[in-house]
Amino acid sequence: MKVENGIAFLDDLVYTKTGKRLNSLQKAILRGTWQNLKYPEIAKTEIRSAKYVKGVGFKLWNLLSEMLGEEMNQSNFRAVMEKTKLAIDLSNSATDFAQVNNIINNYHSCFPILNFPNGTQTETPNQDIHRQDACATNKKDLSEMPNLSTFYGRNQELTTLQKWILQEKCRLVTILGISGIGKTAIAIKLIQQIADKFDYIFWCSLRNKPSLDIIETNLLSFIYENVNTNNKPSLILDSLRKHSCLIILDDVQMLFKTGELAGKYESGYEEYASLFKQIGESDRNSCLVLLSGEKPLEIADLETENQGCKSLQLAGLEVDAAWEILKEQGLDNQEKWQDMINQYSGNPLWLKMVARIIQDLGLTDLWQQGSTFLFADLEYKLNQQFKRLSAIEKKVISTMANLGDRITITQILAYIPQSELFNALPSLLRRSYIEKNVDNGETFFTIQPVIKEYVKQQLAK
Repeated sequence: MKVENGIAFLDDLVYTKTGKRLNSLQKAILRGTWQNLKYPEIAKTEIRSAKYVKGVGFKLWNLLSEMLGEEMNQSNFRAVMEKTKLAIDLSNSATDFAQVNNIINNYHSCFPILNFPNGTQTETPNQDIHRQDACATNKKDLSEMPNLSTFYGRNQELTTLQKWILQEKCRLVTILGISGIGKTAIAIKLIQQIADKFDYIFWCSLRNKPSLDIIETNLLSFIYENVNTNNKPSLILDSLRKHSCLIILDDVQMLFKTGELAGKYESGYEEYASLFKQIGESDRNSCLVLLSGEKPLEIADLETENQGCKSLQLAGLEVDAAWEILKEQGLDNQEKWQDMINQYSGNPLWLKMVARIIQDLGLTDLWQQGSTFLFADLEYKLNQQFKRLSAIEKKVISTMANLGDRITITQILAYIPQSELFNALPSLLRRSYIEKNVDNGETFFTIQPVIKEYVKQQLAK
């Protein structure tokens, strides 16, 4: 008999009784016992203390003994499994949990060790829950994740992210976009949709620029109740291999230098790049999701080298989704405000801010189509972002703001030296401040109306 079949059977048995699955350590104890390993050997493999593993094992054997109506322990585990081989084989050939549940209940009378105690749960669990989709632990640390009160659109983007993470098993996914575009919101919604597919889910904000050492300590403490963290990088990578983890790092751009080209790490934070690279290049059961306003330099190289790393560039909301924001802010007459959605590029934060000002000041009858106003709150937000630009980026985007709507490299070269331009353009693209388009073989660049208006106002001061 294959040990994995036996573990799957016991997992179903426990779920039928308690509504909970065996976690990864409990399964490791069963595998180790099948291989005649002692607790210290299992503890070493699972990076736990022997005392802790022994305690978990003691509770596990008691639970299984109660389930089976016969004592089960390390010494008789194999023998008990062989006695239930027929039930195990039938259970593992079932196509859904309802069939598994029926097999367990129908066959308990045929096997003395399957006499359930009174009070055993016999209700059929949700029909759509399958053994292969169930998580061992499903433990979450979302203390740093913001609350999501409302969510707009993004169905296609969510479908793409789910496909990358669940079907294509991507190890590193980067969600990019300018501030306010909804990177955090879509990540929260994504967690709500796929949380049951992972053993561990960990959210961490990098807004206050914690060192990688702190992040690794917190992550290891979250996964393991008792672990020696002397060799953290190795333990992290080993943990991501052994367990199914979904890790989200928000505000990754805070690790990068201000006043220089995009994606260059501040001194002391270069180790993040090494971790990202190691995760992207290795074979893991886990996925690391980065949320950033700037694309890390190493990500582009990883994407060209393998299929396990992908990036999603968030654009503005589609009109219907953006309109929902304006309706919630009290603006009616969709046709009147459709032009404003375009002027503010479907950016959820910008639309909320502008709609609130319009309502507060009673400007619903005075607003003119085609207007792009920079109210104080919005200008403050943009000031914070533009402080991060290098001098050459500011020079290039200021030049582009006065060159029309479809800007070619040839046009810009009339004002900016080639060496400066070819450094600044990729950096501005990584920051999502400009967009590249191709039309009939011609490459041109555009700037969002809000950013263009902001740059012009800065030049006029």
